[in-house]
Amino acid sequence: MIDAEQVLKLPALWDLTVMPKALEEMLSLLDRSSVGAGADIVVDLGAVERFDSAGLAALLELQRRASANGRKLRWQAMPQNLHELARVYGLSQWFAETGQAPSSNHLESWAQQSPSGTSQVPAL
Repeated sequence: MIDAEQVLKLPALWDLTVMPKALEEMLSLLDRSSVGAGADIVVDLGAVERFDSAGLAALLELQRRASANGRKLRWQAMPQNLHELARVYGLSQWFAETGQAPSSNHLESWAQQSPSGTSQVPAL
């Protein structure tokens, strides 16, 4: 849910067993939130206990949707295991130490540096 302080709180279970329904609900909340264009939304991962690559892909999709709506996401209380999973997929820079979600330019830059030579962020 997105609370009055513009924080999107993810559930304890953020993996394939709850996708795509959980992602659909989060995207809907993001779209319906009263946060104006350009405003940051904090994504609180503090309650997340279980996740997998589907959960990581869902975070990418949340960022894409927020960017399309003129918003930025900041990550809060990200579990170390999620950092490790992002590293395995070559996305560790995506979750910068500042907690700031990457800009579209960063994603394009990352894609251009990828060994596959594709211009898209790979599906996970």
